[in-house]
Amino acid sequence: MVRKVLAEWERGNFWTADAFDPDVHVRWMDRILAPAGGETHGIGELTRGMLDFLREWEKGSGSATAERIVEAGEDVVSIETWRGRGKASGVEVETPQACIWSIADGKITRMIRYGDPAEALEAAGLSE
Repeated sequence: MVRKVLAEWERGNFWTADAFDPDVHVRWMDRILAPAGGETHGIGELTRGMLDFLREWEKGSGSATAERIVEAGEDVVSIETWRGRGKASGVEVETPQACIWSIADGKITRMIRYGDPAEALEAAGLSE
């Protein structure tokens, strides 16, 4: 499921709501990227948060490439590179990100998003 979502995000398609549980819980550990005060609950809040984030990018310029996907017990950790061009500035941005994903019954039930991949690996009990 994580590979499916990240493959779509790499193409710039962030509309992957069908992969998420309707009650998905997301924690945004990087306050720069944190919509809704750092946490979202439910697919509606996740969608609004992602739309708010993507509005800052020039249309069609955003993508997220999975550099590494690692199993961590019952969870999955992805190390990603996010790319985009700022709508207001026109500046190209490339930034590392990471996520701990939890899945149940074929749906993503939880995401914990990190701006520092090392922090995500450490939180998942893995080390580089």
